[in-house]
Amino acid sequence: MSRSAYQASRAYDRSQLAATVFGLELDRRLRAAASPVLSVVAHPGMSRSNLNPRAYQDRGGFERLVARTVLWFLQSSSEQGALPQLHAATAPEVSGGQFFGPSGFKEVRGRGVKEARLGAVAADPGSGQRLWTAAEELTGVTYL
Repeated sequence: MSRSAYQASRAYDRSQLAATVFGLELDRRLRAAASPVLSVVAHPGMSRSNLNPRAYQDRGGFERLVARTVLWFLQSSSEQGALPQLHAATAPEVSGGQFFGPSGFKEVRGRGVKEARLGAVAADPGSGQRLWTAAEELTGVTYL
């Protein structure tokens, strides 16, 4: 909901943070309502896909070169990037309110899955309450 200059990377980062915060707040609300439903959050790290170069196709030559170089340090495939989500959805030991990502360097890539680090904003229950309230006000939908 940028009100001034739009920056794609900033909007993407904020949307990912909001999805994480919302998923964690949903789990808190489900537990408070004694629901058997879980809310679990996962991220793919940075996966090599056709989307990466497209994000930079309208940029200058140097930024396109950087984007192509960075591809070598990302997950080797979209399938590998899907592992944290598959783990979150299917592993029997998963409990609500967890956050999963790749097990490798800085959670950018990895052949395994681990519980990921949450930033201070994502871990703060106050952030979740504020986002939930804003979502209710913006959508006109109240639930839990």
